[in-house]
Amino acid sequence: MNLNENQPEGIERLFVRVGLTIRRLRGEAGLTQSALAAACGVAQPTISLLEAGERGKQANLDTLTRMSQTMGLTLSEFFAEVEGADETTVRQRIDRLSPQTDS
Repeated sequence: MNLNENQPEGIERLFVRVGLTIRRLRGEAGLTQSALAAACGVAQPTISLLEAGERGKQANLDTLTRMSQTMGLTLSEFFAEVEGADETTVRQRIDRLSPQTDS
């Protein structure tokens, strides 16, 4: 993962923020990944990949809207939660996702 630290919000960082937010809100709603997936009409591995911050299985706005509604939020409220994701946790997740290179 190539993260441009000069950019305040790279796409990788956004995916991580979305994933962390989905995981937190799903837990607060008392939902399993399977239950959230069923409510949104997607497969459970899609939820897992989204929560992990993986880019390959990104949700479209329709899916994010259904996820938000399932967790009791509007899409605008969901993205407000994404914006408020803890920066330390975001950086830790990005570090785990980034390939390690030998210098």
